[in-house]
Amino acid sequence: MTAIDQFFNKITNLPKLPKVVQDVTLMLNNEDVVYKQLAHKIDHDLVMSAKILRLSNSSYYGASRTVKNDRRSYYTDLAKES
Repeated sequence: MTAIDQFFNKITNLPKLPKVVQDVTLMLNNEDVVYKQLAHKIDHDLVMSAKILRLSNSSYYGASRTVKNDRRSYYTDLAKES
């Protein structure tokens, strides 16, 4: 048995993902997702919302103004892709 096999055999209990993360993942895997419902679901997770806002306000997206509202950031991203 290799060291990697021994390592993985020792892992018996991994923490579960939060329900919101599971739901968002399922929604994103659906081609017919309603983005308004996705935004509403993400609003229930403060950590996820904060990370999305930080990304939306980063230089990567080059926003000309600061995004202060989660839904606005989602729709801004969607508009760029359309």
